[in-house]
Amino acid sequence: MRGVVEAFIEPHRDRFQLAALDGGQIVGGVAAVVMPMLWFERSEAHVLMCRATAPGAGRQLLGALKHWANQDMRVRRVIWPMEFHADPRIVKLAQRAGFANTLTVCTFYKE
Repeated sequence: MRGVVEAFIEPHRDRFQLAALDGGQIVGGVAAVVMPMLWFERSEAHVLMCRATAPGAGRQLLGALKHWANQDMRVRRVIWPMEFHADPRIVKLAQRAGFANTLTVCTFYKE
């Protein structure tokens, strides 16, 4: 975990991170990483974290993420994986932000 956090602290062109502040307090954050797409020449950004506790912060963070992705020629798509039990309000926020395609991904973890 520490390595992932430290990697996002350092600026790098393959990562996007942004925090939302309100009166000096962090009220939200979003982080994504760019990786090559399988079978395609361009890349995709994977949202690793998106959380907001203040009204409107999530919308602004997703807007900034989309702006960043639109400005980066390498990024063909942005993927935001969600848990099966994700709060339906998060899914609606994502859809309003332009994450219009949804799919179920089933994952198996080895024991």
